[in-house]
Amino acid sequence: MKKRSAYWKAKNIFDCWMLSLFFKGLIEHKTIPLELFMKPMKVKFDDGLTTFKIQAGNVNVITGTSENLYRSTLGTCFIAFDEALLDLFGKRPARDNNDLNSLRMIIYMMRCSIAHDPAEPKWEIRHPKYKKLIKINEINFKIDFTDLDGKIVIFEHHDGSSGLSKLMDYCLKTIKAKEEGNNREENA
Repeated sequence: MKKRSAYWKAKNIFDCWMLSLFFKGLIEHKTIPLELFMKPMKVKFDDGLTTFKIQAGNVNVITGTSENLYRSTLGTCFIAFDEALLDLFGKRPARDNNDLNSLRMIIYMMRCSIAHDPAEPKWEIRHPKYKKLIKINEINFKIDFTDLDGKIVIFEHHDGSSGLSKLMDYCLKTIKAKEEGNNREENA
């Protein structure tokens, strides 16, 4: 089997996150009838039929579950981004002296905060090199990690949904450009 590219992996997980965002929106706007989730779901495995059931009777549980799905896939997305960046650029930088290093530091911090506890993500900023304002000048993105250690992650920390979108788009473009550059070098 052909090895998947770093970009393919990152983009594939990003698309899963986008699907969870779409699903979350459908649930929140009641586009999908919530009664659909009140019935048991039957799944056939090799060793028989298993029935699963989300806690029935509570719309808030369904809405909360869609939020957890969104956060879980977001955490997985940042894991995939971090792995792709490691694969293409090598070990994580010690300083944020340019946009690429800043991107890598921010992606790593986002990965850790969400992936360690997707149901209630908190910032875990143990190393002093991260306890500062980190900027990506090209996209006018910044996060001030100075006093975030132990705090619950909220959208205001990274300029809301638009900031998150800019960060993720920039990361995917960076991964794709590096991979294409590597491919050109290999084929030259």
